[in-house]
Amino acid sequence: MQRKKFTLDLEIQGKNIMCVLEKYKKKENTMAYKTKGVFGVGYKSKETNIKGCPAYVKWVNMLQRCYYRVKPAYSNTKVCEEWHEFEAFKIWFYGQDWEGKQLDKDILGDGSIYGPDTCCFVSRKVNNFLVGVSESSFGYTKNKGDKEVYVARVSNPFTGGREVLGEFSTKEEATVAWKVRKKELAIELSKEIDDKRVSKRVRESVG
Repeated sequence: MQRKKFTLDLEIQGKNIMCVLEKYKKKENTMAYKTKGVFGVGYKSKETNIKGCPAYVKWVNMLQRCYYRVKPAYSNTKVCEEWHEFEAFKIWFYGQDWEGKQLDKDILGDGSIYGPDTCCFVSRKVNNFLVGVSESSFGYTKNKGDKEVYVARVSNPFTGGREVLGEFSTKEEATVAWKVRKKELAIELSKEIDDKRVSKRVRESVG
């Protein structure tokens, strides 16, 4: 059932990507599209079969983020020149544990470039956990009677919920409680990760 769902998701993504490409081709004249390639930078061999290819879907998604209707979060993000060629990205892609995972450029790099040295595939659980490392929910305040208290909360990647760690009289105390529990969760989560680089990054994500 899971395999069938993944195949269906891939088909949907593929259709969405092709719709975006069609819009791009209409916006640019035919000669310009052939010269510039996919979103102005990407190109591939005519002999390469892309039908039902998950690597192609991921490649076009990556280029779209950086070069087509770019969102503010990606305004300074680029794709390395090597990966402008689809075949180069494809070779790297199939050498990774990619199925059911997300392409990440921030864990191993500084978030400014997609490339073989800065990218990896991680589960949504890992990605969300690392995003949550900088969360400020431990600074949440609420009034209790006539005094203000700080509630420490942390996102648990294993349950998918949020743990309430307690109420504290100061923000500093709440912060300490948050860091202690977040560190415990980081160590537990790192044990599930096969990629040693990512596992190390998760363990060290909480100071």
